[in-house]
Amino acid sequence: MCRHHRQTRIGVVAADGNCALGKSIHGAGMAQFGHVPEFEQLRTGHAGFHLCAGGILADAHGGDMDAAMASLKSALRRHSDTVRLALVRLYAKAAGSH
Repeated sequence: MCRHHRQTRIGVVAADGNCALGKSIHGAGMAQFGHVPEFEQLRTGHAGFHLCAGGILADAHGGDMDAAMASLKSALRRHSDTVRLALVRLYAKAAGSH
């Protein structure tokens, strides 16, 4: 794989608006919940997840598989937990407001 293609893939992974959740966050979610603090926690947590994933991919492409695996097992898991908790909190806030 050429260097340019690797960098492009890292950029796609690191960008938080390319996955289904990111598209929802930046689209309908922002319109409906953008004013809610729990939504901001979700938005920032999701962005952090993608930045971490991009960093892991960069480490792997750079040949540092030990760093990539360590981040995958620790940092990415923490970011994933943060996103899941933010989703639960946003759901609870939305359900409680009806």
